[in-house]
Amino acid sequence: MKASKLTQKGQITLPKAMRDAMGWGLETPLTFVKCDDGVKIIEVPRSATSVIESMMQVEWQGPTYDEIKAETRSEV
Repeated sequence: MKASKLTQKGQITLPKAMRDAMGWGLETPLTFVKCDDGVKIIEVPRSATSVIESMMQVEWQGPTYDEIKAETRSEV
């Protein structure tokens, strides 16, 4: 595994082999997602469909629909 160091300006260089393997080039939009075990670097989706597909891959850890409904529609 090749490591990169953070520069004084907070920048990193992604290794060329990794950029080539991912198909990332100049101006490829990337985002950083904090995870329990570190950070994921993800290419920013270019369409609404791919955004929805990415969201569906995330394991939801909040309240269920029924819990939210019960809380917001409780009878008095």
